[in-house]
Amino acid sequence: MTPEKKSGLICLILSFIGFGILLTTNSEIVTYMVFSIFTPMFIYGIGMFLIPPTRRKKDGQIPFRGW
Repeated sequence: MTPEKKSGLICLILSFIGFGILLTTNSEIVTYMVFSIFTPMFIYGIGMFLIPPTRRKKDGQIPFRGW
């Protein structure tokens, strides 16, 4: 598993935990914090699984360098 997909999976897991916290509480500040922190993590996690992989030969190199 690439580091990009691994970080996306971790973000998805954390965002599902955050949304679970949202369902169990009625506090307005907790609702605001969940939406401001965990919604971008959810979008990032989905994006990591939808975007195609980079075409790097080795880790740390810029893709398509040296054309």
